[in-house]
Amino acid sequence: MLLLQPFGISSGRYYRILFFIHLRRFWWLYALPAALFLSMLLWLADVRFLFLLLIYGFIVVPMALTFALISCGLHPVGRYSILKKHAEVSASGLCLCFLDDDGEEVSSATLSWQDVQRIIPTAHELVLSLGNSLLVVIPYEAFESQEQLNEFMNYARMR
Repeated sequence: MLLLQPFGISSGRYYRILFFIHLRRFWWLYALPAALFLSMLLWLADVRFLFLLLIYGFIVVPMALTFALISCGLHPVGRYSILKKHAEVSASGLCLCFLDDDGEEVSSATLSWQDVQRIIPTAHELVLSLGNSLLVVIPYEAFESQEQLNEFMNYARMR
């Protein structure tokens, strides 16, 4: 069993990670209507398609991105990344023990390794993707050493 140091990330950092992962996954969904309006503008030479393109770019896309991020961010799994916690890692999965301001354990949640679809390493953290844009973020500061990080990855690979 492996015990990680107490960790958590800010909600702003969580939404930035969620934004880039969502956009990397669904970029085509946002680009397809824009390309359609642009091609209609060039093909028909009608200024109304320019207005549609501007409306799409400045109203529809930001609203759609906001709805997508809020629906993913307000899922109960979203709090797993933001709240301060420590984690116990074993061959069966992760046990996240949430801490209050005094360092006392308030509640806990368990994630099995079968729930983790993939692990995305970034510059500052490991992102555990649980599917449907549900993420659990573990910053590298939670690991005491490189050996502990390697041991965590070995547990993840054994799933």
